[in-house]
Amino acid sequence: MESGLRTFIQRCGELQGLNTKRVHYYQRAKKTCYMVRIIIILLSISSNTLPVFANQAKPELPVSLIRLPSVRNVAIAPDGNWVAYQRSGGADDRGLWMRNLTSGTVTRVDPAGGDPVPSPDSRQLAYRTDETILVYSLSTSKSRKVATWRDSNQLLPDRGAALTWSPDSKRIAYVSAVDMPGAAKITDTPMVLTRYRFRPNEQGGAGKFSDFRRFHIFIADVANGDPRQLTKGDVNNHSIDWSPDGKSILFISNRERNADRVFNNEIFTIDADSGEETRLTYTEGVEYKPRWSPDGQRIAYVASRRGLRSSETAMEDPHLWVMNADGSEPREIGSSLDLRQFNPKWRDDSTVVVNTYRRGSNRLYAIGLDSQVSELTSVDGLFRSFSIAKSGEIAAAYRGSKDVAQLANIKGPKQIELLTSSDTAEAQRLFGTVTSFTFKSLDGLEVEAFLTLPRDLGGQAEHPLLVDIHGGPHWFDGPFYDAFNQIFASRGWATLQVNYRGSMGYGQSFADGTFRDQNSKEAQDILYGLRAALTRYPQLDAARVGVQGVSYGGQLSMWLVTQSREFCSAVPIAGISNLVTAHYLAAFQDYLPSEYGIYPHQEDMLDKLWFHSPLRYVGRVATPTMLVHGEDDSTVHIGDSEQFYVALQDLGVETQLVRYPGEGHGLRSVENRIDVIRRMIAWHDRHFKVCVQRSK
Repeated sequence: MESGLRTFIQRCGELQGLNTKRVHYYQRAKKTCYMVRIIIILLSISSNTLPVFANQAKPELPVSLIRLPSVRNVAIAPDGNWVAYQRSGGADDRGLWMRNLTSGTVTRVDPAGGDPVPSPDSRQLAYRTDETILVYSLSTSKSRKVATWRDSNQLLPDRGAALTWSPDSKRIAYVSAVDMPGAAKITDTPMVLTRYRFRPNEQGGAGKFSDFRRFHIFIADVANGDPRQLTKGDVNNHSIDWSPDGKSILFISNRERNADRVFNNEIFTIDADSGEETRLTYTEGVEYKPRWSPDGQRIAYVASRRGLRSSETAMEDPHLWVMNADGSEPREIGSSLDLRQFNPKWRDDSTVVVNTYRRGSNRLYAIGLDSQVSELTSVDGLFRSFSIAKSGEIAAAYRGSKDVAQLANIKGPKQIELLTSSDTAEAQRLFGTVTSFTFKSLDGLEVEAFLTLPRDLGGQAEHPLLVDIHGGPHWFDGPFYDAFNQIFASRGWATLQVNYRGSMGYGQSFADGTFRDQNSKEAQDILYGLRAALTRYPQLDAARVGVQGVSYGGQLSMWLVTQSREFCSAVPIAGISNLVTAHYLAAFQDYLPSEYGIYPHQEDMLDKLWFHSPLRYVGRVATPTMLVHGEDDSTVHIGDSEQFYVALQDLGVETQLVRYPGEGHGLRSVENRIDVIRRMIAWHDRHFKVCVQRSK
């Protein structure tokens, strides 16, 4: 009966645009449709079930989806009996949790805890709060303080473990920041700067300048505390792992003469008692996150080869390497896997598991010392964290298509057992569906895109389309859960996300697609993807298309409105408008040199950067543009949005600049994320209506 009513209602709707000479038939049919609609509404009200008419407004998903608690920093005990994990969310959800994998019993260890590390004997759990290192005992169900630690707002991305146990479970090594004598201070008047890098990390930090601290390694006795500083000097030492024989600790350090300017991590060991250091690698590439093999005979790590590399975002895909414990015979064992490899963990003495990016998802692979590769997961989604027990059991934080990251057991390549979940059953009734497609771009390159479509697709040109562009440029979009996309879908809006050239997950050649060529062919990839989506899905309305993106996505959003009139509205967030000034105002001065191969002052690079800057072509813009930026953003200075905003004001183009105090690169505050999506919806919706009127 329901399908028959839907067909009848649909045909009634078709009569609204009917051009016929059979006037009497049309009038009778229209009158009948009107009467039937009244009857259906009355019946529906009495039964509390309201039918969905073709043009009825769809209910909007609550923005509380942005508040959903998610899981990260998963750590399974070596004996495989329990797993610890960190949870975000409200007061009742956040903090450090533990789950017994046999009984399913869940314990909240500490509402402020994070970064869990199980002891080798599986009887204790080390973790950190904002300033304290604690150990939780499974036998007493209590935590006690072992040491204090300090963080730093300096720029030091891609750090590995900050806590590691001695093999006898009696001592903990940890990383803590130390003040450097003579360093400039935020409170100095005047403040005299001599360091090349003086801006803080992307979170903004305590003020708009670095605290100039250095990270060093400490050791504390679990029984009585008594911390001891193991490393010293005006260098950073981090990413630690204690050797199975208990004698030494692996760590990463950049010992270049000007470590601020030249990013070149190397691997070291330090004697846990004497403090004697041994350097194991000497390369022009960058090494990350070294880990001892269970027998202590080898060290696994990921590394790059190129001599000029960014500490902020990297074009080159790092691969898995192994070397002997003394640093001899280093060799790349992940070369046959043309994907970015990271976070190596030993499964046994001859196999290392790595995470990778592949076509919009993460994949876990096991790589043997003989370079043989086997795929451990083949489901779509993200594995943002994973941990391996001695038995080989893997626990992970998994983000699929219908929920934020949740605790999961990996049972097989296509078998994921979720151990936690969010209460999204009601909301999922309104979720859109995510589909992928490929298309040929301007030069024949195959590019993949992901399209989130509203659950109930309507008729011809019924749904507006948002082109949402990922950052990086070496990042990606995929079929995993995205709260913003689902909120848009609940309104009947579709979202297109193109993994343009330069994105990760498609091999090194594809990632190199933006080398010396930003704001060029990758922008055309997006336009070609837009045309493909509009052609293949006639339900999408070409007259109501908006563009938006964060970071590099914001940069491309600015660029596209200077090159195309296909967009009704634009919302660039934290984007670069001027590549020249961006280099000199950013915190990461190695970003553009690594993207272009030379520094801006060399050859004619300043001219090329200006040639590829959106601001150079701002006179062409006609698209109403709302710019969004965090005031403490040190990765992309807010001046980039300010320049574009002033230029649009000069042109008389409708524009807004929304500034968020205390925010860094992108919005971290839940309340600010809720605020910005409301503003985005209002901005796009208002201008979609204007575009519809113009198209008539």
